[in-house]
Amino acid sequence: MTAAARLRALALAIALGLPAAPALAAMQPKVARLRWVRSESADAITMAFGSEGVTKATFLIRPGDFPPGRKLVVKAGTDTVFDAIPTTDRATLLAEARRSGERQRPAFRAITLAW
Repeated sequence: MTAAARLRALALAIALGLPAAPALAAMQPKVARLRWVRSESADAITMAFGSEGVTKATFLIRPGDFPPGRKLVVKAGTDTVFDAIPTTDRATLLAEARRSGERQRPAFRAITLAW
C-alpha cells in the first residue's frame, strides 16, 4: 500500500468515526517533517530550515515574501546554502510560471536544500 493510499484510508476512517490510533501508530515512523524559522535583522532576512526524514527540498522565492534588494541568508541545518541579494533567474521564473500557472507572483529564484 502506498503512502497516499494509507492517507486516504486514514482520512476515511476518521470521517467514519472509526478509531484511527492504530493507523496513526503504524504511520508514525514514516512521517517526514520540514520546519523553518524566519528572522529579520537590519541588514538581512534569515531563513533557517530543519528536517526530519527529508533529504532534499526546494525553497522558492516570490516577490511579495522577500522585498527586492534585501540580503537573504538560507540555512539548511548548520550549513549556509545561500547568502546574497536574490536576483531573478529567468529559467526558474519561466519554469515555475509554467508549472504552477501563477502569472501574478511567480517564483523568481529556487534554492535547493540538502541535508
